[in-house]
Amino acid sequence: MSTCNYYSRKDTPLVVYDSDDQVELDWQAEEADAAAREFSDSLRWYRVEVRGGYYTGIQFDLVLTDAGEFADGLDGDDDTARDWYDMTAAEVAQDMKKEHARAVAWIREWIKDGWTELGVAGVFSNGEAVYFQIAPRRVYVTGPESVAEPVKIAFYNNARA
Repeated sequence: MSTCNYYSRKDTPLVVYDSDDQVELDWQAEEADAAAREFSDSLRWYRVEVRGGYYTGIQFDLVLTDAGEFADGLDGDDDTARDWYDMTAAEVAQDMKKEHARAVAWIREWIKDGWTELGVAGVFSNGEAVYFQIAPRRVYVTGPESVAEPVKIAFYNNARA
């Protein structure tokens, strides 16, 4: 699917909302922005923002706060980490990783409300991009009904190009 260009990062899922109805899009943007601000109040290292697409649509973006930008550059400096955060550099890194995972999970929760997760299929030399929709992962359990025998679990990620 070729759509408007969205801003994408490796560490943030590209979760977007687009509609031909501008009133619906504006309403969704206001609702998402208010929820993102409220959620971001519970975060220390990151904040979730709502951004507009280049042509149309909206998306979530996960950015470092000032504290997160500084902490991201500690690189094992325990003295500075203790002075600023009362933690070791390893504890700061672990805390940032946990908070990042929590924020990514929060962003993906919006897929239930009609938002879509996209993957970048390719980018042309003029900057235009082609995206594919990432469908939610489905789990199928197969195997014997006997509890004594192991059950095989297969994971399928159905992406539509």
